[in-house]
Amino acid sequence: RRVLFRSGNVHDECVYQRILPCLKPGKFFSTDEYILSDSAITPRTNVVPQYKGNRGQPILGVDEAEFNSINAAPRVKVEHCIGIWKGRFPFLRSIRMRLTEKQSSIKRIHRYIHATVILHNLLIGWGDEEIFWDQKKREMDLKKDQQQRVHHSADDSRRIDN
Repeated sequence: RRVLFRSGNVHDECVYQRILPCLKPGKFFSTDEYILSDSAITPRTNVVPQYKGNRGQPILGVDEAEFNSINAAPRVKVEHCIGIWKGRFPFLRSIRMRLTEKQSSIKRIHRYIHATVILHNLLIGWGDEEIFWDQKKREMDLKKDQQQRVHHSADDSRRIDN
């Protein structure tokens, strides 16, 4: 029996050590390609992490701080994208699917995740922000109408009909 991970919360480095881009980087990267990662990942030929302070030297040098600052913008964009994606598909925050030794279980989970990526990108391409706000406006209008009806019916109930 092969166990990939013992719990749902696994350190990034532990995960990265087990994926194909780490195991076979030649299949995924040319000589001038790399991944910008956070400081949790160990530096490799194709992985450039952020600098982090050490226990004896908690403050970064000027060059290291500037490097981190320059690389912060693309990393923030990626984190925002992931946040929007998980907001759109909340089950991604904690996928409650049984992962077994069978290859089909991981493939099923992968298919669900891949489907959400496709839907996410389609919605962005279709201008889903407009769809979202149109829907929110309709919901707000409906709620306002319901509140007005309740208010009017309350007024009507106070009247005495002769």
